[in-house]
Amino acid sequence: MQIQISFDEIDKSDHIEGFVNEKVERAIQHMADRITRVEVHLHNDSAGASSTGRTKRCVMEARPSGKAPIAVDDHADTIKQAISNASHKLERVLKKNFDKAK
Repeated sequence: MQIQISFDEIDKSDHIEGFVNEKVERAIQHMADRITRVEVHLHNDSAGASSTGRTKRCVMEARPSGKAPIAVDDHADTIKQAISNASHKLERVLKKNFDKAK
């Protein structure tokens, strides 16, 4: 399984890349053999920020083998918070999706 990370107005760092890899791998550890790729897009939406102040955004898109891609996203105050929240959402959605298929 491959994890691809793209940075949009977020400073690229080994620390953030490692954090993303850890969160994604932990979220899909029981399903990794059924997923070919996870794309992670990190954004800083400060230009169009709403009144909530949650300017950091993480979008995760999983590509299950032979199925349509599944995407989740989260807005948070920090990029790490957005990554953590999105990884939890991805785990729940994938688990639900795979459970339905059984």
